[in-house]
Amino acid sequence: MNCKKIKRFLTPYLDNELKEPDITAAVEKHLETCKSCSNELKALKSIKDLVHKKEKIKADKILLPSIIDKINEDEQIKIEKREKLLRLLRNELIPSLATAAAVILVVISINLLKMDSISSIDELILSEMSVNEVNELFGNTELEKLLSGD
Repeated sequence: MNCKKIKRFLTPYLDNELKEPDITAAVEKHLETCKSCSNELKALKSIKDLVHKKEKIKADKILLPSIIDKINEDEQIKIEKREKLLRLLRNELIPSLATAAAVILVVISINLLKMDSISSIDELILSEMSVNEVNELFGNTELEKLLSGD
């Protein structure tokens, strides 16, 4: 294989990701004789080592505390929002809904009482009147409607 083909396999070779033993053997054979590809492999290995080292240092000394602080801050904000919503429900919404429900019940009760009172008054008036008096007051057609319930 030539250098151009070998260079495509250097990173997978370094990461032990080459699946075919023939390709691995060809890369190793080429590296024994090619100083340019050997130097490139060494450079890739140095970069890989440096990156792994830097990530650990940054994560341990710089990033980790700031990430933890950010997570704690976000959690505190969520807790405060949840508590604010609960206070709103407890102090304002639930009493308002209870008041509205009470008002609705009172209005319905009053209307039901009015309906019962009106029908009772109508029945009382009609029961005290003679048929002739009702005829004079409403006329025959109106009397028939009242008696039939329409």
